[in-house]
Amino acid sequence: VYLSYGEQFNFQFSGGTPPVVFSRLSGDSSIDANTGLLIAASSLSKTVIKATDSAGNVQVAEVYSVPPLRFTELNLVLVYGEYHQFQVQGGVPPYTFTQVAGAGNLLQQQGVFIAPYFDNFPIVRVTDSVGLSRDIQIHVVSP
Repeated sequence: VYLSYGEQFNFQFSGGTPPVVFSRLSGDSSIDANTGLLIAASSLSKTVIKATDSAGNVQVAEVYSVPPLRFTELNLVLVYGEYHQFQVQGGVPPYTFTQVAGAGNLLQQQGVFIAPYFDNFPIVRVTDSVGLSRDIQIHVVSP
């Protein structure tokens, strides 16, 4: 499991004999022994979690805490036909880009967006190699 710093994840245990007790074998993330609610560490780390049912059956999971995936742009406004190279931080590279709404042209391999020649509010999504994603909405205006 890959989680952004401080993100929560609820472990589910199927099969076995309830109740299940969760414990941390190593790492910095914290877990509630009874509910399986994990809170990812606030730094780059690997945590190993063990789930044990009342019959002694054991399952082990690895949780990786990674920097939150984000665009470096906050409020992106482009004029008609303008090119923009996205800058991304966090997550686990490499990144892929997809256009999920609106008009414009996205050069996916380069992470470059070309604004359309009319007012629009396109949305571009970046996804990292472990499936974390983040969206940015672009405001396209006339020059």
